Amino acid sequence: MEESTSIAEPTRERIGAEKGDIPEPENRTKEASGGITCVYCDSDMVRDELPKYNRAFAIAIFVIGFLLSVFAMLLLGLPMMVIGAYMTVTSRSVWRCRACGVVVDRNGT
Repeated sequence: MEESTSIAEPTRERIGAEKGDIPEPENRTKEASGGITCVYCDSDMVRDELPKYNRAFAIAIFVIGFLLSVFAMLLLGLPMMVIGAYMTVTSRSVWRCRACGVVVDRNGT
């Protein structure tokens, strides 16, 4: 099995230091489990999906847009309905700690 290199490996090679001289990063990914470790409690974190926007506010925007399009202005109501629908269905990817509940954005990973 091929040995994985850490972030500090190129620095060690460049300065010619031994492996014990430079400390390893504390929050690096675990190779075995494929997950990451919580920086607060050192337990495993799991991938999770959370709403990107407040769902109650998004539904309110949608309903106000619907009411405006039916009773007043279609030009203002339809875009508000589209924005409200988008805000309702979008979500963000996060890492969530199983033990302490800390939530960290995944940033596309």
